[in-house]
Amino acid sequence: MGKNCKKKVDGPDRGPTVFSAGPRYLVLDRTGTGTDLTELWTGPGPDRPPLALDRARTGTDPTEPWTGPGPGPTSKILDRRIYTKYVRSVAEDGPDINYNPKWTIILNLPTVSEIKINSILTVAIAFDRFSAFAWPVAYKLRRRGYYTLASAAVAITWGVTDASFCYFTAPFVPKTGCGAAGCFMNETFRYYWGVSDMFINAIVMVITALVLANQITVSVLLCSGICIFLPSTLGGLGELFGLSAFASLGPFVAVGLQACGVGNAFIFIFQHTVIRNSIYEIGKRLRTNVTTL
Repeated sequence: MGKNCKKKVDGPDRGPTVFSAGPRYLVLDRTGTGTDLTELWTGPGPDRPPLALDRARTGTDPTEPWTGPGPGPTSKILDRRIYTKYVRSVAEDGPDINYNPKWTIILNLPTVSEIKINSILTVAIAFDRFSAFAWPVAYKLRRRGYYTLASAAVAITWGVTDASFCYFTAPFVPKTGCGAAGCFMNETFRYYWGVSDMFINAIVMVITALVLANQITVSVLLCSGICIFLPSTLGGLGELFGLSAFASLGPFVAVGLQACGVGNAFIFIFQHTVIRNSIYEIGKRLRTNVTTL
């Protein structure tokens, strides 16, 4: 430390008072309100005492008042570590997100329905493949069109029921700091929703393990099972054991649903022979047109 440096005695009800700071020091207004913490105070007198910080000190409290020789409190030296600490403080102590509960539930209803519809149709596909191998004669005699319509009807009905149950039981209470729609749902619905999806997708995983179907079918079942089963299991176990998974992890169920859709698209693109050949022909035609031009 410099030999000519002094430390002022704190005044009554004013906090530490510092009158000058050299080029090595940071000057901040500690008592100003409603202004940026990094805004330098240039007013006269100790009424709003600034804080000078030694940039070179290490291992000491960075907020310790310090005086030293120099041009005074108009110095525009900014200490990077103090600014970083200020930004981190704003990020941690700033205003939390606070979504409108009614609109959050309404915008999430398609996701609630889609997850159930996806799960039911995945079970229907898995059972269809299983019945083809377990009872081949009965499978050939069955009207598969009726089976498809019945599966779609059950899936849509169950999905709409889930969406209605979600909306009419929602308390519509603000949940500050939570960005997942699950935080705004009724606790009973969250328990039913998570546990039911968990068991439905567990059935898919079991049937998939028993079915020796073609590569595309198995890939679709595994993609749907993993992307929907794991988030559903996490949500179901969280409700069973009283864990706030939605508040901690955010909208992980919706992310799993999106990953399932993208994964199924890539599976059909790269594994379905007709689709793959069509894409190859389109690419070849485009390359030919570019070469011609």
